[in-house]
Amino acid sequence: MLNRRYIRAKVLQSVYAMIQSQNDNLQKEEQFLLERVDELEDLYMLMLHLLSDLRDRESRLLKVKAKKHLASKEDKTPNTRFINNPILLALSHSDRLAGYIKNRKLNYWEIHGQFSEKLLTKIKKSTFYKKYMGLDTVTFEDHQMFIKKIYKNIIAPSNRLYDLITDVKIGWVDDFPIVNTAILQVINGLKEGFESYQLFPKVFKNKEDSEFLTLLFRKTVLNSQALRQAFEEKTPNWDMDRLAEIDKVLLMMAIAEFLYFPSIPPKVTINEYIELSKLYSTPKSKVFINGVLDKILKEYKEADKIKKIGRGLL
Repeated sequence: MLNRRYIRAKVLQSVYAMIQSQNDNLQKEEQFLLERVDELEDLYMLMLHLLSDLRDRESRLLKVKAKKHLASKEDKTPNTRFINNPILLALSHSDRLAGYIKNRKLNYWEIHGQFSEKLLTKIKKSTFYKKYMGLDTVTFEDHQMFIKKIYKNIIAPSNRLYDLITDVKIGWVDDFPIVNTAILQVINGLKEGFESYQLFPKVFKNKEDSEFLTLLFRKTVLNSQALRQAFEEKTPNWDMDRLAEIDKVLLMMAIAEFLYFPSIPPKVTINEYIELSKLYSTPKSKVFINGVLDKILKEYKEADKIKKIGRGLL
């Protein structure tokens, strides 16, 4: 679920928070960083549970209509394509998802039932819902495309949903786009006859990514003074007090990658921190970050401080 850029972003947030709070308890802050990663998985499962909840609400609604005293023919024999969508069905029948929601106490859609009902109504009024339900024959790709459309066009852009989740955990402000992208990627990668476990990717792709998170955090924090000095010496014409604190953290992390991560090519490091500066800092930061890192990299190479091996990973 987390690629290297998102991992860097998580470390950036934690290092920045640690500096702002003037907290020097490395173990405590590292534990907090790991908890933030767990919370990202919570949000991922919560969003999958929303899809499951929408399907289950519609299923209950159809059963109620069928039992009406004066039920119409349509009420008695409804179009069940939505509730039998294989992706929604897999989520609804997943013991793993249900167990996770219960164990982590994430039953928010029970608490906010009115929101789910309104979201379901909006979905059923959409043109792609009507088109999907009206198809003479339906393929797995049709089922898949429908879920992608309702998620991308109705669920993810919902301001009310955004307010609900950020009221629960303010840290989910940054996690929401990551989770939405991950869910769409997972759905897009499914094939007919998929196994339910494919809906639940690991937070880290491999052990190396997990180690990268903690090692980058430790190397940046434990060597912060030397890393800060490294870029301050290269920016004599800049007032350090006026320099954005987030830019300082970005530079510290990038220099730490130059020095302590031999498998990551320097050009990859520079490009990644330029991209992060676009997301988290000022419009001018990307030029500043690029210029400083280019200068430091050139001097480090001349001094033979850069020891890189292999191709590296993003």
